[in-house]
Amino acid sequence: MLTELFAANLARTTVVSGGMSSPNSGAIETLTVEEADGVFPVIREGVEQLHFKDRNPKHGEEIFCCIATDGNHWQVIRGAEGTVPVHHDRRFTIRQVLTAEFLQRLGMGSTTELCNAVTGFGADPTGQTLSGTAISQALDSGPVYLPTGIYSIQLPINMLPGQSIISFGNAVIRPTSDFEGDTAIELVEGAGIIRLDNITLDGSELAAGSDTYGIFAETRVLEAELRRVRIYGFSNSGMIASGSGWMLERVTSSRNFGSGYELDIDESLLLGCRALENNRYGFTGIYREQVGCWSRGDKRGDFR
Repeated sequence: MLTELFAANLARTTVVSGGMSSPNSGAIETLTVEEADGVFPVIREGVEQLHFKDRNPKHGEEIFCCIATDGNHWQVIRGAEGTVPVHHDRRFTIRQVLTAEFLQRLGMGSTTELCNAVTGFGADPTGQTLSGTAISQALDSGPVYLPTGIYSIQLPINMLPGQSIISFGNAVIRPTSDFEGDTAIELVEGAGIIRLDNITLDGSELAAGSDTYGIFAETRVLEAELRRVRIYGFSNSGMIASGSGWMLERVTSSRNFGSGYELDIDESLLLGCRALENNRYGFTGIYREQVGCWSRGDKRGDFR
């Protein structure tokens, strides 16, 4: 949803100067940008903003935090949210702009504020204490924002229709070695779109002999949008899903003991998804349409 709202505008936002070097994270720098349509309307002084920079996917991880602007000059913090500043040898284009005002409206026209699971509900981004309850409570209150960090869970996180979990940096949800359940995240049947954006599911600490999926959604009525989701190291398949109206964009399922994806989804689209080095198959089952998806190194075959 973030990209849908802003991609058209940002295709014209070019950095003329600044941002070319790779300083230490947290450095303050001034960028000069030019817009084909004049001053970008959401960039104005006094409104905190986050910027995903660069249309090159290899450089898509650094985040700028804008702290002041006079229009075409943005004073930014480089490497916000724990990301690493990237060096450029020529002009680059801002890929995505997320304003504080937009985050307050997140949710298809809703005025519900984005719920920071750390500051608002006590989730622990160090992974030292369990965060499942805090994340679940945040989901009950509105769309959830997970700052960069590792979030340990001992029980599955159930996501209901209309709920979202989003990160702008590198948020990792990691089941513990004594995890009690058969999936890290279960998507629950019903009307309304469930969204996961820029989240990593890490099953590498699961105990030997466990039987756990990364994402599980065995339903008939379910719509879900998964973008930039990474699933790896689970003791069963990375993802098992059924239903209709799915959008999987740049989802990666790798090094799982089962298959990368077990799918029975209709009226759905897989765009740029990958399956890498899974113990069974890369992609199995039924899925309506896939574009630019690929599989490599899966022991029993890439597609079945």
